[in-house]
Order: sequence, then C-alpha cells, then structure tokens
Amino acid sequence: MSEVDNQVEAMEISLQQQKEILASMEALERLIANKDFEKIFTEGYFKNEACRLVQMRGEPAMTKPEDQEAILKAIDSIAGLRQYLRTIMQFGSMAKKAIMDTEEEIEDTLAGMH
Repeated sequence: MSEVDNQVEAMEISLQQQKEILASMEALERLIANKDFEKIFTEGYFKNEACRLVQMRGEPAMTKPEDQEAILKAIDSIAGLRQYLRTIMQFGSMAKKAIMDTEEEIEDTLAGMH
C-alpha cells in the first residue's frame, strides 16, 4: 500500500466517524421536532420540573441537608441532560463541516495521484 493509499484510507475512516456523529445530530433533530418530545422533555422536564425543583428548595419542609442535596442532584440531572443534547448538536455541526472538508481532501489527494 502506498503512502497516498494510507492517507486516503485514514481520511475515509475519519469520514465514517464524522458521518456517525452527524447521524446522531440528525436523530436528535428528529426527536426535538416530535411534539411528544416537546411535551415530555422541553416543557415537562426542562421547564416545569426545573421550576418545581427550584420552588421546592425554598419550602420550609425541605430544609434538611439531605433534602436540599436531593433537590440539587435532580436539578443537576436536568442540566446534565440539556448539556448532553447540546453537545450532540455541537459535535454534529462540527462533523458536517469536517465531512465536507474531508471529502474535498480525499478528492484532492486522489486527483494528485493522476
């Protein structure tokens, strides 16, 4: 195998990995567009549940340290899921650009062989 063949093979592996990342973003976009996702997650979990938990923090019955810790963990879980979804979108956007760049690079490398 020539050095050019090795380069092209490495680029094709990278291209496949980027396509998998992009596929995750596209799957998430389809989920987000679903009205059930909107109802259960966007409105229900990210908004309503977050508000409920914040209000619970101020309730006199929830002043025990273990209660406050449980509430904070629940709030952190909401933030963690939102961050996870944002990360999928960010990596997907970067992968979309990387796919175009890599495809162009493969074409240029192969054209240089001729």
